[in-house]
Amino acid sequence: MPKLTKIYVEKLEPQEADCIFWDDKISGFGVKVTPLGRKVYLLKYRNKEGRQRKPVIGIHGQITCENARDVAQDWLADIAKGKDPSMERSVSRKAPTVSELCERYMEEHSKLHKKENTLKLEKFYIKKFIKPMLGSLKTASVTKLDIAKFHSALRDTPSQANRILQTLSKMFSLAETWKIRPQHTNPVKGIQKYKEESRERFLTQEEIKRLNDVLDKAEHEGRESLYFLNLIRLLMLTGARLSEIQTAKWAWVDFSNGILNLPDSKTGKRTIYLSPSALDILVKTPKIEGNPYIIAGAKDSAPLNNATKPWYRIRKEAGLEDVRIHDLRHTFASLLIGQGFSLQMVAKLLGHGDTRMSERYAHLTKNSVQDAASSIGNLITNSRKAL
Repeated sequence: MPKLTKIYVEKLEPQEADCIFWDDKISGFGVKVTPLGRKVYLLKYRNKEGRQRKPVIGIHGQITCENARDVAQDWLADIAKGKDPSMERSVSRKAPTVSELCERYMEEHSKLHKKENTLKLEKFYIKKFIKPMLGSLKTASVTKLDIAKFHSALRDTPSQANRILQTLSKMFSLAETWKIRPQHTNPVKGIQKYKEESRERFLTQEEIKRLNDVLDKAEHEGRESLYFLNLIRLLMLTGARLSEIQTAKWAWVDFSNGILNLPDSKTGKRTIYLSPSALDILVKTPKIEGNPYIIAGAKDSAPLNNATKPWYRIRKEAGLEDVRIHDLRHTFASLLIGQGFSLQMVAKLLGHGDTRMSERYAHLTKNSVQDAASSIGNLITNSRKAL
């Protein structure tokens, strides 16, 4: 038996039946030549139970003879330790890919534990980024380097990249729970998130007036849906999250007590307190028979589902092109604090679970207190001068 080399293997001719040519240096290492001329490297051995195995190492042309020889030597070293390469390869072939992990994650975790908006975001992350870039990899074989490259590819959108990384981390954590990966091997652990710039945009009184004027003009001219315009007005008057008003139903409004009772929200069940101005907007919003939503959409029995495009038109006309819809919520909070209300009150009206989320407005509280102190100081000083 000769030593298998590239030249030797390429000279082998196909026969009427499979023929195996064994290497004279590595016991059990051989190349099988099929009648069609296909040449396949393999290793014959017996496992610790005495069963004979002949797993395929690779196909000549896709793997070199020397690479196949190296794999055969590595396998023999593993066999000496009691391992079974054939069994491990079989398990590896059946192991789920990242795409399959995504499907299981959505069905057995996200749909059961995530809010609707978060669920939509995760579906988008998986379809747009995770499956195309990582989907074909075996879940058990994904490395920290794979994740680092993936995260780096998304560096132009750091906030989104970090959110996707959080989703991946949970997926791989569950992969350990589901025995798809060994414990404590989450490849996302240790990947540094991108620094995110904190952005707080508050509308001034003059900007609020400009926005209201544009909303009124658009309504008068019939250029935008009244439901969209009232959505923006209600967001300004309540400080609510977009999804909370967008999906609110008439049945949840208690006009006599001036409240909107949400059976569920980002922080669970919550009450939105309605000012007389907000109630007036609701009274002027037409109800559509068969549609339970306050902010009715074009489709029957559905809410308005896309506020982005009309918002871009409105904010451009008002000269507020850097303002996001969510900044209306920030503005509501800043106005509260400007009137001297506490962070506890802000947290209550914004529906925060505690004051930690409201602490971003702490600097406004300081300014309000300083303004109040200055006002009192001026009053006392002026009184002394008057005497």
